[in-house]
Amino acid sequence: MNNLMFGGILIVGIGAAAVGGAQLSSLGEPPFAYESATAEKRIAWLDGHAAKMERRVKGALISPSGVGASFKLDKTRTDSQRRQITFDIAVSGSGKINHQALRNFEKAYLERECPRFMRTPLADNNVTVNYSFKRKTGGTLHTVRMSPSSCGRYV
Repeated sequence: MNNLMFGGILIVGIGAAAVGGAQLSSLGEPPFAYESATAEKRIAWLDGHAAKMERRVKGALISPSGVGASFKLDKTRTDSQRRQITFDIAVSGSGKINHQALRNFEKAYLERECPRFMRTPLADNNVTVNYSFKRKTGGTLHTVRMSPSSCGRYV
């Protein structure tokens, strides 16, 4: 796998882990009403989900040594105004980027993960989860966005 397409294994692992984290974190809790919550409660709610998801995303990242792409969770960000959780994933290693393969993979990923995502409190509160794959130089290679609007056609 000497082309940095990253393949389905990586992102599917991340998605399943993260979406699973969102579902598990809501068991037994009353529904959260983002619209009526204070700014402080919105921030705390998003940060709480992001922290649970972050542990699972870190565990799902595959970083082989020596050949192909290597992945590391660089930063997790939340934005309560935009209702977003973003995972910045640093990509390093050798090979060429196959952008068409990334687009094809993103479609397959959303087809697989959106039905599960749409049953989470994140979707209920119109939150977007971004997986932003970054070059060493900081530029973005590709971003996978999962939200009620991006998932609408897959459910």
